[in-house]
Amino acid sequence: MPSSTISRGNILNEVLIAVTLTPAAVAANSSATQTFALPGALATDFIETFPSAAGTANMMIQNCWVSSAGIVAIQWLNTSAAAITPATGTYNVNLLRPENIPLPPNMV
Repeated sequence: MPSSTISRGNILNEVLIAVTLTPAAVAANSSATQTFALPGALATDFIETFPSAAGTANMMIQNCWVSSAGIVAIQWLNTSAAAITPATGTYNVNLLRPENIPLPPNMV
């Protein structure tokens, strides 16, 4: 893996990607993890996911991660008393690729 001596932290690459997702319904007052393809993502990458437009009421992204190469997992949280389907559409995924793995245990 390439490395650098530039004082900038330990992120090798950071890229913002616009992907189209079609989530499934999430049961009332619960969370559900769903997986989606993200070609090029590595299992050691970190991601943040944000809807590109107003989200669905009472629905939020609780967590997200790269579950395996090319696959991301998004955990949806439904806080309503009815089943809700998160909005289908464009989501912005911020992908961070560390320079070295394993990550250091501290800043020292």
